[in-house]
Amino acid sequence: MTLPGAPPDLPGVTPGPATPVPAGPTDATANLEMLVSPDGRILGANRDWREALGWHEAELGGLTIFDVTDRADHAVCQAWLREPTTRTTVWLTRLRLRTRDGRELPTEGAVAVERQDGQAVRLHVVLRDMTAPRRDEAHWREQAELLRAVTTHAPVGVFRVDLDGRLTYANERWRRFAGMGHVGEPRGVWWQMVHPDDRPGVVAQWQRSRLQGRDLVCEFRSRGPSDHPRRYRTRLATVGGAEGRPRSWLGVTEDITDAWEASRCLEGARQNLEATVAARTRELRAINRELSEFAYAVTHDVKAPLRGIHRITEWLVKDHSVALGPDGARLCEMLQDRVRFLNDFVEGMLAYTRIGRERVIETDVPLATVLQGIREVLVPPPTVKWIVPDPAPVVRGTPEYVYQVFQNLLDNAVRHLPQQTGRVEVGCRRLESAWEFWVTDNGPGIPRRYQDKLFQVFQKLPAAAGTQGTGLGLALVKRIIDSRGGTIRLESDSGRGTTVRFVWPDQPVGVGDSPPKAPLAHGESLFPLL
Repeated sequence: MTLPGAPPDLPGVTPGPATPVPAGPTDATANLEMLVSPDGRILGANRDWREALGWHEAELGGLTIFDVTDRADHAVCQAWLREPTTRTTVWLTRLRLRTRDGRELPTEGAVAVERQDGQAVRLHVVLRDMTAPRRDEAHWREQAELLRAVTTHAPVGVFRVDLDGRLTYANERWRRFAGMGHVGEPRGVWWQMVHPDDRPGVVAQWQRSRLQGRDLVCEFRSRGPSDHPRRYRTRLATVGGAEGRPRSWLGVTEDITDAWEASRCLEGARQNLEATVAARTRELRAINRELSEFAYAVTHDVKAPLRGIHRITEWLVKDHSVALGPDGARLCEMLQDRVRFLNDFVEGMLAYTRIGRERVIETDVPLATVLQGIREVLVPPPTVKWIVPDPAPVVRGTPEYVYQVFQNLLDNAVRHLPQQTGRVEVGCRRLESAWEFWVTDNGPGIPRRYQDKLFQVFQKLPAAAGTQGTGLGLALVKRIIDSRGGTIRLESDSGRGTTVRFVWPDQPVGVGDSPPKAPLAHGESLFPLL
């Protein structure tokens, strides 16, 4: 039966067999569903219907079926409601819906008209968006074109194989890699591109990946000329199908020949560099041993005459004091002072050359004991205020070196105090993995133009040129701290005192090449003179 107002491209709206009518629209389907009252009001609509037409659920109460259908289909809708029959009927139809923004949405589906006592109770409309298949088709066509463009211009070979490894697709670059650039649609297994010598290992990896469902990564040579085979890296991953089951494998192959040859060159250069460094290290060790032996020999040869001169002056003063007189005794005392100076100079130079070139035994050094021992040796005047940390920390290091650092700094501070009065302070604070110490005095200070030179060998202030000292003290301190990886700096100005700050790490940055050697005990001389 043809109803008035049916769409012109349909021969008619055909009633179907009576079927049970659902209670209302549901969101579990992909159809556009709505319920309509006898007077045309929309009682409800599922989510797909609302999203397709652009209406919110709260707005449905004010809409009728005539608001959401094309004017040409209004007569059809009225006919469903007025059809004189006492039974529930189902109509197959096509409707042109209107979206909220006025767009036309062609649909097809069925309309179930539920009646009681010959009157329509409600309409249950179930439609399908006829543009959806066209959109899906256009989407997949666009995706296929994008994939084709990507694989055509990609700098890698892209291929696809079935679950047995047979090729189903390969881009041009992969065909060139495999030596099949002349073949439009290559067939066979993907590992046909692998060099025969590498093929068994690659196939074994492939079979394990298939059985375990893991991605495959392998490297191999090509089957090209044996004298110039290229090297490739291939990655294969499964492409899932229904219920997560793989339906194929997608592979990417990249040419790694240049990178592989570069890595071989780098490895060769690294080995050559290591061999060169080892050879130079052996040479330096030999030179250091020679220098150490030379230093000890020279020291011994210098110390022997000094020891003799010191003894001769003692004999002269003891046996010929009357003949020498006061002036002669004073000259002998001056000579002994010079001998002591030369002795200290030789010992200082020897200690300076040893630092950083030999391994030493480190222990926990109580700083309180070190500072007390230094005070007993220096014997500062009672007028000097001596301030040390209380409690003093325990540092890790060589007792000899710890003693030398603080002894030199405190000796400089006490020696340059005006008229043997003033204040000397040792302070400290804990850092993350080190101790920071400072030695402060209120002496005359050091002009800025001399501060950069004081840590150099043989450097002394012009004003202190006549004082005792070899000019090695601060240089020795800096070398000890540098060898441990610490830092030292000077803070001073004329007339404002001097502060020397240094950082003493808990662990040294490195050790020398000589065998371990026990440090000297406190007060022990390298070359006892007297």
